[in-house]
Amino acid sequence: MVVDSMNITGKAASVEAMRAAWGWFLAMGIILITLGIVAIGVPIAVSVTMTVFLGIIVFIAAAVQLIHAIAAHRWGGFFLHILGAAIYGIFAIALLGDPERGVTALTLLLAMYFLISGFFKILLAIISHGTPNWGWILFSGLVNLVLGALIWSQWPGNSNWVIGLLVGIELLLGGWAMLMLSIAARSAPADPAG
Repeated sequence: MVVDSMNITGKAASVEAMRAAWGWFLAMGIILITLGIVAIGVPIAVSVTMTVFLGIIVFIAAAVQLIHAIAAHRWGGFFLHILGAAIYGIFAIALLGDPERGVTALTLLLAMYFLISGFFKILLAIISHGTPNWGWILFSGLVNLVLGALIWSQWPGNSNWVIGLLVGIELLLGGWAMLMLSIAARSAPADPAG
């Protein structure tokens, strides 16, 4: 019984904290929805920006790996860290040097990700057949396969806008979820039982 009362007390505190912060959820939802609409409206700019941003991140990772290799030069993995830093560096230079070509390569990787992910989700659904909600895993896998096939079939012509469109949709859906959470938080009763 002690566990149940602690669980209810914890839920009450959590609900109260959400009620107090509902405005922040609302603001975050509006900002994410706005960014999503912008990203969907200018998907080419978002695709190139995402590629440049990824290039900067990979360049920083290359520098960190190189610094680590030099700092721990007596360690047996020295040459592997140098090799890793070189690979990161080459990838970063390629992305930053020609972002449009980087967008094309990333779009192909995205198509492959969706295809492979879809295949494994469908396999998992087949293995899980008969368990509760296994159909949702199958549905998710089929959606991933269709998305991968659509991206692949139009590649490289769709490379300029696919990443930006998908980022925009993700922002829009995330914003909508935050908006719904803010409404639920604001209207949640103070007592979680009632």
